[in-house]
Order: sequence, then structure tokens, then C-alpha cells
Amino acid sequence: MTPKSYTICITHVNIYAIPSVEIDKPINQVFPSIEERKLICYCDGSYSHSMQIGHSGFRTSNGMCRVHFFSPRDPKNGSTDTEVLAAYLAIQYALEKHYNTLIIYTDNSK
Repeated sequence: MTPKSYTICITHVNIYAIPSVEIDKPINQVFPSIEERKLICYCDGSYSHSMQIGHSGFRTSNGMCRVHFFSPRDPKNGSTDTEVLAAYLAIQYALEKHYNTLIIYTDNSK
């Protein structure tokens, strides 16, 4: 199977956390008919102040997906924002594909 490459443009992202007391069911009960599905994503983000463009992306360990995102605006916190966006894209992909375990690796602690 040939890996697919996607380029997307997101103009605004809201990331929020729900306290665990509000969650009714653990994720393994949401999809009881499927076996354990684990995905490992390698995320990276960077920002060039001179070029004023950000780059975020991830690739999956199974080689099935590679996502690159370019942001033409100045992120509030530079490369930290692009690193967080890369992780967000990986989480969104894992949710859409119904993985119930996601491990994210980055090259730093941003």
C-alpha cells in the first residue's frame, strides 16, 4: 500500500481538555468490537522568523500516513505552537481512524 501525503490549511484550532470526572466511558468501551489498535506518531514542528512561516507535521510508524502543514502567519509562541499543532494533527488522525492507543514522540519537550 502506498503511503498517502496530505497538505492541509487550518486557520484556527481550539484545543481544550475535559476533566476526567466528566468522561462517562473509557475509550476501550467505546469500540468494544475491535481489537486493541495502537498507533505511534512522530511529530515535529518548526518556525522560521525570517521567512515568517511555520511547519508542522507527523508521520505514522506503519507508514500509512504523513501529514505536513504550513502556516503563513506568525504563531504566538513560534516553534512551540507548531509543535503543539503537529501533536493535535496526530490526535485528530488517530480519532478519525478509531485507534484506541496513541503514542506521540517529539524531538523536544515543547
